[in-house]
Amino acid sequence: ITSSDYINMYDFFQEATYLERNEPFDWLSYWTDECYYTLKHVENSHDFRIYDQERFLMYAHFQDPKYRILDYVNHFDSQRRKVKRDFYDVRGFLSCSRILVDKQQTLCEFFYNPEGDTKLEKYFSYKDGKPEVQKIIVYYANKQYFFNNETELGAFFIKQLYQHGDLFFSDRNVYTAPIFNLTPESIPVVAVLHSTHIKNIDALDSSPFKNVYKAMFENLSRYRAIIVSTEQQKLDVEKRINHTIPVVNIPVGYSETIDTPVQTLDQRSVKLISVARYSPEKQLHQQIELIKRLVSYVPKIELHMYGFGSESKKLNELIQKYGLENHVYLRGFLSNLDQEYSDAYLSLITSNMEGFSLALLESLAHGVPVISYDIKYGPNELITPDFNGYLITKNDEDALFDKVKYVIDHPEVQQRLSKGSLAKAQQYSKASLIKQWDQFVRLI
Repeated sequence: ITSSDYINMYDFFQEATYLERNEPFDWLSYWTDECYYTLKHVENSHDFRIYDQERFLMYAHFQDPKYRILDYVNHFDSQRRKVKRDFYDVRGFLSCSRILVDKQQTLCEFFYNPEGDTKLEKYFSYKDGKPEVQKIIVYYANKQYFFNNETELGAFFIKQLYQHGDLFFSDRNVYTAPIFNLTPESIPVVAVLHSTHIKNIDALDSSPFKNVYKAMFENLSRYRAIIVSTEQQKLDVEKRINHTIPVVNIPVGYSETIDTPVQTLDQRSVKLISVARYSPEKQLHQQIELIKRLVSYVPKIELHMYGFGSESKKLNELIQKYGLENHVYLRGFLSNLDQEYSDAYLSLITSNMEGFSLALLESLAHGVPVISYDIKYGPNELITPDFNGYLITKNDEDALFDKVKYVIDHPEVQQRLSKGSLAKAQQYSKASLIKQWDQFVRLI
């Protein structure tokens, strides 16, 4: 993705959308040779304290060790209280000045164009110690516009962007839906769901909508359609909204199958993998419990867990509690898992809910069968039992143990499931996904 593929709202109002990076300015020479300031480097940092003789004026932070990319400059009064912070754009110009008052609270912010003209002002008040925008003033097209909050500003931004024939997608609804709700209905908008839409997935007809989608579902008439990632969620949403607007199923991702030979794995060294955030809804502790039970049958079994999140400490403690340090590994986030999939025997999913599970599709594309809880949404559409994996009743840990052990005990089953995984992944090809999007855009 390049800068021509997106438009930043602040760049738009600051007249810097297509601005290229300037030749780096030599700030150190400027401060010493032209301003006659004294600079003192802060040890083990890219920072400088700046003095006018003995008077402390500024604290500057650079992003690079050559001191060419200035990040921010803090300004201090005679009592050494921080009164202003200047933020510099990576392209070299002063982007924003933040005025500070008591307790380092922000009073206001001024945003500039590359020529130094003020293009936007924001004023704040505080409630329970937290800043709240009180007023925004925008200088645009030789006029002055006033807004009460960022949502109103965002709606104004959308209206300035819109041209006849454009189609907008509300992809991060917790932020974008309130904005689109304030725009004219003549501007077409499609909402995209990336997760389950209700708080309690076991109460489809009565559970409240998730807060991230609430603004959208409470203003359905504002949207042309809703896009979900699975056929089952499509049916559930249609029923819940009583077919008020169209709901369309388009998978959230596509697969590029990896031509990995089906391996004959030594049962004494079986590698299971899990690709998921270390968060409560993934129920990863159940996978550790599974390994605890399997160790006596497969002494060299390993579970490699790839991800990150708030549960990392708890998972580590559980691993240590069971003495599984040589069997369960929290590998953290890896940007490329091709090598990890290449010697994996099975992939596990024990989530309470999913939106689609790209990790599941990625596993199939590498020929790694998946054993997953039968949850909403995704697994029961991506997994055909006994063809490319198995579905287990949610939270049935005994059934999970039995099925994983069965596949470990029968390598020929794993090989058959691996071939089925590659075949299933081909149904989610890039060409197929492009075709679905093309058909949708033409119809909408």
